[in-house]
Amino acid sequence: MEVETIMKKSLALSIDLACDEFFKIERRQWLRNWPGQTILTVNQITWVMAMEEAIENGGGPAIAAVLSQRVEELLDVVDTVRGDIPKLLRGAVAASRTRVHLTSMRVVSFLLKGRCSAQAL
Repeated sequence: MEVETIMKKSLALSIDLACDEFFKIERRQWLRNWPGQTILTVNQITWVMAMEEAIENGGGPAIAAVLSQRVEELLDVVDTVRGDIPKLLRGAVAASRTRVHLTSMRVVSFLLKGRCSAQAL
């Protein structure tokens, strides 16, 4: 039980630190600094933050901007994976980030089609 508690605290600390660093440094460098699970979790956190802000700011155009940003991020991930990076990082980034990006882009597209906004909720 003690090992499990320490592992949870370690993961929580890693996620907190990665969240703090996420907006401070260049994305490709950020990807190199963190393990795959942390990358995946912070990506989900930042997506939810962006979507919440977009919905509160009127929906449609703001949600479309989030979709555009996600497409750019996905293309950046593809470039990163194709570049000169360690094999372990390549696997973590390719598997987790691509899956999350594609899923989040589908959700954003669905919300755009449904004309989601804070007023609609």
